[in-house]
Amino acid sequence: MCYVRFTMPCPESRIYRALVDRGFYSAKRPLIEHVLENLGPGVNVVQLPTGYGKTALSITCGLKSIVEPREYVRAIHVLPLRSIIDDAYNSTVENLQKIGITNPTEAVAEQMMGAPGSPFLNKDIVFVTYETFRLHMMKTPPHEIKNIFCNALLSGGWRTYGHFEISRGAIFEAAVFLDEPQLMSDENDSTLPSILNALTCHGRFLTLMSATVSKGLRNLARETAKKFKVEYREMIYGENMFDKDFENTMKSKKIETHLEEASLEDVVRDKLRDAVWDRVLIMANTVEKAKHIYSLLSDTNAALLHGRLTKKDRLNVLNNLKKGKKWIVVSTQVVEAGVNISSELMITELAPASSLVQRAGRVARYDNEQEGMIVLVKTDPSPYKEKTVAKTYEVLRNALNDGGVSWRAPSPEKGIGYSQLVDIVHGDQRFITNHYLLNQVINPLSTSHQALSLLQESLATVYVADEVDKVKEEDSFTIDLETLAKKFPKTPAIILKEDRPELEHGLTAGKINRTAYPALFMLCRDVIGFLMSKEVYRNAAYGVSP
Repeated sequence: MCYVRFTMPCPESRIYRALVDRGFYSAKRPLIEHVLENLGPGVNVVQLPTGYGKTALSITCGLKSIVEPREYVRAIHVLPLRSIIDDAYNSTVENLQKIGITNPTEAVAEQMMGAPGSPFLNKDIVFVTYETFRLHMMKTPPHEIKNIFCNALLSGGWRTYGHFEISRGAIFEAAVFLDEPQLMSDENDSTLPSILNALTCHGRFLTLMSATVSKGLRNLARETAKKFKVEYREMIYGENMFDKDFENTMKSKKIETHLEEASLEDVVRDKLRDAVWDRVLIMANTVEKAKHIYSLLSDTNAALLHGRLTKKDRLNVLNNLKKGKKWIVVSTQVVEAGVNISSELMITELAPASSLVQRAGRVARYDNEQEGMIVLVKTDPSPYKEKTVAKTYEVLRNALNDGGVSWRAPSPEKGIGYSQLVDIVHGDQRFITNHYLLNQVINPLSTSHQALSLLQESLATVYVADEVDKVKEEDSFTIDLETLAKKFPKTPAIILKEDRPELEHGLTAGKINRTAYPALFMLCRDVIGFLMSKEVYRNAAYGVSP
């Protein structure tokens, strides 16, 4: 690697090659090197195939910022799901240790609820959830929210702390990577275009990257760059950059696709009857459906994976999947992005095209795997929009009758490729800017308390233990407070009193959810989470004893 600061050029591509040579990555990906050589200030849109290793972009840029902090002084990698932050962070730390970095946590951090590795986002490589990143942009860093708002709510007087500019400064002098931005926005969410506007107006390094960047999202990025007169770059696999060796490997794979109009239960029973598959991934669109399918497979030693498992349970499942040669796992959307597992057979409920492409990336994922099968089951579209799922179904049905679907080629010679599928279904997506939010982010005169009306999400940490003095971070999971209050309204709150957790029986999830600002109420009352017994958790998470 390059260690001479300022006296010699140390481009990102050179650092990437050094990481490959030292064993940080098992193989060099030519397009990663190509993208690193072409990234620059302004807005970059990068589309790479699933499993290609795009996380290398942020890691390489973060390491480059250590030895040559000229154009940016850190890399901030923004991810949409909490469930994939741990995997990205842990693998980065482990690989840095493998190449001889003795204290990688001094430079690398994960930042989200329950993992305050870099409260003001000022380490060299920061993995952060989109919800936390958005709060920092809104001048309401989670670490400071209590100080900003609680005096006002309890005594009626506002006090604004200036610490929010520390994390915002860290963002604006960083290379920011928005990973899987299509999962950060839907038709009812106007925060993503507002955040893009705010980042672009400062002319810094901004990169949107995914295997499924729709034309609608590309148009948003292009128009935003044009508005603020900054450079715009597109690096799209299959359009203006190619990897022939990778493409040939993908073309050699034989992945069958079938579309079924039956219940998920019947399809699962039918496909598993012959027991010819060693690794089976069954994907449901909701936790309740996943639990139901899991209960039907109680005699198969199947595993269950969803966002309401404790960190320890989730990591145990993922580790077993990576080590095991034969398994069946029932999962929700938590494996769509950032989870490096590979199945031979995937049975999935129908979902929007962009989600299906991500799911398909978990079939015959590795270079040495040649065959696989994907079974798409048309069921209730919930929680997705019925119109989007219906359009996906029609496009897939027509494609399967006319050349098939290629989940590995963006634009094949016959049939339809994954990039074409996404563009047809999501290409006309329109994004609306929330101007109130945009003003909050970019107006130097706006203050933190003006963001109060924008703080709508109330996420809660649930600790699984039979006694409050035995709670551990690894035995916790996060859940929307409204969902917790609906399903378990009497779940007692845990408050922090003199640096010790104590149970507050009179304060429950149901009562807190009925307050005007539940998230702020929890902060002001020092509510650090809720206590759920092991028995209740087993029933809630698995439906049966795991």
